[in-house]
Amino acid sequence: KSVKEDSVILIGSVTDPYQPLEAKYKITRGCLERLLEFQPRLEILTKSPLVLRDLDLLKQFKNLRVGISLGILDEGLSRKLEPYASSPNRRLETLRKLHEEGIRTYLFISPIFPEITDFEELIKLSRDYVDEMLFENLNIRANNRKRIFEFLRENRPKLIPLYETIQKDNSYWDSLEVKI
Repeated sequence: KSVKEDSVILIGSVTDPYQPLEAKYKITRGCLERLLEFQPRLEILTKSPLVLRDLDLLKQFKNLRVGISLGILDEGLSRKLEPYASSPNRRLETLRKLHEEGIRTYLFISPIFPEITDFEELIKLSRDYVDEMLFENLNIRANNRKRIFEFLRENRPKLIPLYETIQKDNSYWDSLEVKI
């Protein structure tokens, strides 16, 4: 009741609301059922096709949009980086189905891995069934630096010097923003 009229409730900004255990416990579904009464401006961000289970509820929201997060199209690399997430193709298919059901959708191209993320191909593949596209660069911070560079060493070692440069200099991101 304390939500202001112009506020947005975002479910899934840090933790995916449709993790595999959601199929059993239906916590996100319960939240959606409760939120229906208030009709907030609602946004859901996920990587999972399980969101389709809740279409009956989603269609009852007057101001809703659902986003799918996707940063790497390559199935093999995606599986290595996000072993428990849905495949890139399943995520794109989920967007298409949501759109066909009349849900406002967006593709959240995130994180953008330099020289790995093919954002142009992602745009091409999804442009017919998304209402908006959002982009987020890879943020190489202390807490994820080790994992990112291990991933590169195992999969794209030639990119390590580029990533080391990007970590110190934002000009790569500035030029990419212009290109996008």
